[in-house]
Amino acid sequence: MTAAWNSRPPLSRAAIARLVQLAGLFDVVTAVFPEQRERMATLVEFMPAAGILSARAATAAAGVLLVYLGNGLRRGKHRAWQLAVVLSGAAVLLHVLKGLDFAAAVVSAALLAMLIVVRGRFRAVPDPRSRWRAVTAFTGFAGTGFVLGVAEIAIRADHLVGAPGVVQWLRHSALGLIGVTGPVRFVRPWAADTVSLTTGTFGLLAVIAAAVLLLQTAERRPSRTEADDERLRDLLGALRRQRLARLLRAARGQGAAVGAVRQGRRRVPGGARRQPGRR
Repeated sequence: MTAAWNSRPPLSRAAIARLVQLAGLFDVVTAVFPEQRERMATLVEFMPAAGILSARAATAAAGVLLVYLGNGLRRGKHRAWQLAVVLSGAAVLLHVLKGLDFAAAVVSAALLAMLIVVRGRFRAVPDPRSRWRAVTAFTGFAGTGFVLGVAEIAIRADHLVGAPGVVQWLRHSALGLIGVTGPVRFVRPWAADTVSLTTGTFGLLAVIAAAVLLLQTAERRPSRTEADDERLRDLLGALRRQRLARLLRAARGQGAAVGAVRQGRRRVPGGARRQPGRR
């Protein structure tokens, strides 16, 4: 029973990747929706508002990165595992700093523990750098930041000055990606800072991710030479000869046993094979 359990681990790499991605989505959701006022009032006494908003933006960025790393974890990439460990560990602290969200911090801590337990299953070397991967990462992070910016504006629609339309919401979120203040005005300054930090963080993250993917140097993959091929052929030949020799020895031994049995039957008299008392 124990051997069967060890040979078939309870979670495959695909299942681990899905759990990491779900945890990343959970981080994003908790970062977008406002925290409880009682928690925020307690936290503001010990931490400036700018730090709280920065922690919220960093939590959302960490969540999106975990979702992005799911593909690498599914293929057993060691570097993806390393980044997932760092991000899940950072998320534990960020959930506390953004609004004393201890329940979300426990989720991140459980994710971190799981990744440490299964660390031996992620040994694959990184893929070679690719321009298309860089473009995909840039588009993905920038697009996610744009969507999150619009979502945060929509959540705080009752705290907007005037009645800006959806087009202005889109412009405000798009300009926030490059650090420019958009046309939407908020009643409370911290709401404007929240949207600006979220969009600005994802804009910066898109640029950094694309630059890293373009400049990274993949680990050198082992190459096979003609000498390696020759040694491999010699080894296969030796294995075939050993197997053939074992088969010949087994055949000879079986033939000798059959011959001995036949010879023994010839030596036994015909009358001795009968059992007394039977007709």
